[in-house]
Amino acid sequence: MNSINNLNHLIPDFLHIANRYCNKNWSVPIATRNFHNLLFVVSGEGISYSKGKEYKLSSGMLIYHSPGETYGYSTSQSNPMHCYGINFHVLEAMFSGGKWITNNIEQLPFNNKSNIPSKGILNKYFEDLSTVWEEGGNNNLLKCRSIFLNILYELYTQSLLEDNIDNTIKKIKDVIVYIRKNYKSQITLGYLASLIDLNPKYFGSLFKKHTGYTPIDYLTKVRIEKAKEYLGIGYSVSETSVLVGYNDPFYFSKVFKKATGIAPREYAKKPLHFC
Repeated sequence: MNSINNLNHLIPDFLHIANRYCNKNWSVPIATRNFHNLLFVVSGEGISYSKGKEYKLSSGMLIYHSPGETYGYSTSQSNPMHCYGINFHVLEAMFSGGKWITNNIEQLPFNNKSNIPSKGILNKYFEDLSTVWEEGGNNNLLKCRSIFLNILYELYTQSLLEDNIDNTIKKIKDVIVYIRKNYKSQITLGYLASLIDLNPKYFGSLFKKHTGYTPIDYLTKVRIEKAKEYLGIGYSVSETSVLVGYNDPFYFSKVFKKATGIAPREYAKKPLHFC
């Protein structure tokens, strides 16, 4: 299969372009098709059937299928979709060494299912594309190609943004796992940031954005959770302090009381209920 990550030399040819306000009985039968397909959901809900699975469709979702894939669609009867659909072929054409080189493209760099972060500009492009397609007339294919390439550029840009967001979340999760495994170690903000190669200040802002805690506040939260467990099974305040990463039991007691509203010695006397 010929796939591509550089969109600079693409020439699309269209089979069908639709601006569809679905009625409650609208569906596309599940079948294997030999062309590229894009479905962009503006509003409403539906189902995409692909690779033996069902995916719920909602506003802002993009579905992409390459030639040879088996898929189908249906709309919600209570909340029918407004969506745009494009069926097309595409090739890559480059002038090199005094001649044109063409290559039929069978896979574009998009996931089967994506959530579009910013759908406003795409909605406008899809609307313009469907309008030009329906109007026909001289040079309408040139106009359609121009608008469609804008759509591909925007989708590619936003898919990279989505990948970056997903990658950032994965990195934050990796740091969380590290903290929960190594809470008793002497951990600094700078060290946590270095684990994922980020500037400490930037890392701190990202961590708080995705967790609601600063990295050090999250570390403290984990340590207090563990301290409660140790105190609850009979460890002394001094022993617990060391076990959760505080060398000074007086400082540990201060942190514990600030977090829980009660001194660790008093907490240890409370009856605990385990399930």
